[in-house]
Amino acid sequence: MVGTVDVSHNLLWYLKQVGSLPPSPVMIRLYLQNNRFSGPVPTWFTELTTRAEHLSEIDISVNEFTGSVPTVLFGSFGLWRSNASYNSFSGSLPTELFRSGLGFLDLSHNRVSGHIASGFFSSLLESMFQLDLSFNALSGPLPQNSGDFTALNYLDLSDNNLSGKVPASVEKIPTLQFLDLAHNKFTGRVPSKRPPPPP
Repeated sequence: MVGTVDVSHNLLWYLKQVGSLPPSPVMIRLYLQNNRFSGPVPTWFTELTTRAEHLSEIDISVNEFTGSVPTVLFGSFGLWRSNASYNSFSGSLPTELFRSGLGFLDLSHNRVSGHIASGFFSSLLESMFQLDLSFNALSGPLPQNSGDFTALNYLDLSDNNLSGKVPASVEKIPTLQFLDLAHNKFTGRVPSKRPPPPP
């Protein structure tokens, strides 16, 4: 039984170089960051993470993965932390509701495009603590439920092509401590980084 698989910070460039990772249902953490993996995430990776019933952390950051963002990175049951930053993922974020308990999601420094759908935010409203979608190609207005998060502490949407008015409700997220909306095309009033104290 394996709780953690860590092959990070190597010079691996082909996923088969890590061998046949054990499909243990008790695998909790999978670290593949800081390598030279490239191309789409293979099917066996998705199957592996699906079979690991207790998987709570995935980190595939700082590689050269391409293609659509794998749904396993935010829709796996029990997954708490997911980091796919500094890759070349493209395509759009999910538009429909999905089952998720994610508290940390970092998709920054990729090529993700399209709108942020209300269904994407709705799936994360109750669990998300830190969300980083910066340095992508996201466009359009923020969904109206952007201010409905109940535990969000950190939100970075900087360096995209987002536009329109920022929903006033964002300022009222009770737990929000950091908000970065820089380098977009927003208009109107921009909420402060720290919400006002409760009365």
